[in-house]
Amino acid sequence: MTNIKPKFIEIDGGRVTSVRITDADGERFAHYDGDPFVFFIDLVDQDGGRTGLWTGSDYQDAVREAELCRREWEIDEPVHDLIAGGTA
Repeated sequence: MTNIKPKFIEIDGGRVTSVRITDADGERFAHYDGDPFVFFIDLVDQDGGRTGLWTGSDYQDAVREAELCRREWEIDEPVHDLIAGGTA
């Protein structure tokens, strides 16, 4: 699939107040108009590097998606759920 050596899938979240836009005009920040609390699913590799896999505003969707990602990447370790304070 890739040369990434996955270690675990992680659910985290936070408040988003602005977004960084990079385009032909350069880079700028803009106000974020979506739901202010967003959940993130990251693939954390053996070296601690992160790859963003999913972003959404519903926690239950995040839990389901994290489990799907764990299976797709063939990771044995349970999902690390930083929102719930443990593993999913």
